[in-house]
Amino acid sequence: MPHTSRHYDIYPRSPEHALWLAVLDQVIRDAFDVAGGPARDDARRWLTEGSSDLHLVCGFVGIDARRLSQHMRDLAERDEWFGEAEDQAAA
Repeated sequence: MPHTSRHYDIYPRSPEHALWLAVLDQVIRDAFDVAGGPARDDARRWLTEGSSDLHLVCGFVGIDARRLSQHMRDLAERDEWFGEAEDQAAA
């Protein structure tokens, strides 16, 4: 019996599923990249705007794109992109 998380089965079920998981993993890593740059900005925009492409990729891996986008928007509104709030407070 495959292991499943509380909400989603996130373990690769096929090579294609593994590929789309890797795509989503990379864009999330890019969004939290403390070095900044255009890739980070693009990733954050892609994750928070809930584009049809995001919905397509999330659909391929079995993740609720609306929920993911909302969570990312919540982080952005609170400036909680991996310690940025703490960095800004210390400045």
